[in-house]
Amino acid sequence: MNAGGGIRPGVVGSFLTYAMPTESMEEGHWYVKAVPGYFLDSGSNDGQKLSQFDAQGAGMSVRFLRALSDHWGVGLQGVYARTASGNAQQISFGAQGYETQGNSRLSLPLQYSAYSVMAEVVYDPMSGPGFRVPMFLGLSLNALDATTEGTFRFQGNSFYTKNKTQPIPVPGISIGIAPQHSWGPFRFIPFAVGTHDLQKLKRLHRLENVSTGEVVESGGEPHSYSSLHFGITLKYIPWDLSVSYVRAGLYLADHDSPVTSQTELFTLAWAKTF
Repeated sequence: MNAGGGIRPGVVGSFLTYAMPTESMEEGHWYVKAVPGYFLDSGSNDGQKLSQFDAQGAGMSVRFLRALSDHWGVGLQGVYARTASGNAQQISFGAQGYETQGNSRLSLPLQYSAYSVMAEVVYDPMSGPGFRVPMFLGLSLNALDATTEGTFRFQGNSFYTKNKTQPIPVPGISIGIAPQHSWGPFRFIPFAVGTHDLQKLKRLHRLENVSTGEVVESGGEPHSYSSLHFGITLKYIPWDLSVSYVRAGLYLADHDSPVTSQTELFTLAWAKTF
């Protein structure tokens, strides 16, 4: 089971979109943004093992941005997200020596936590409170701790299965753009952000025949993923508050059974200038 394989790019990448400025940069100022959010994550795999997964939970992004000029800025962002509930459904478990065709659907609980720290460079060719087109490039370290495990019976045998993504930080890259404009007290900010793992994510699989103690399957091939995120932010300028919706998808994997996933993120953001 490809536990958590496509999840991290969707959830973490969606929170990383808040590295994008929603205020005009002025030289020498600090900009702080705190973004709590609620996410829905679901997906499927075209291979033989993972049929589909779904999860929901909450997360938080905090970003500090320093304006070096009216056009350039550097920042640091931290992200943490955790599931409140989730499950992964498996059609076949690929046990060696067992016929898996026609196996009934197996549902296992899915839990994961995701972490990310990103350093970013921001460039905005425009300035002032009117129309602007900020862009950013970020380098991040991302970690995912995802686990599915449980027991089941098949062909008269009892099995224990555990699938885990190792919580080892891997580097990633993000790039985004957010054309935006104000009408009265409101600012409208559509945006697009792409993310990509620069190193493969390591996973471990274990399938044990409880009746005999024999481990019939173990090990997991590492994979890397990319994701694309689109969203819209509506900011109420007098209060420095904004609401956003982000939708992520388009996962590309370097293996024969690519994960396709969709993530939805709903957030409320607060920003402050110093």
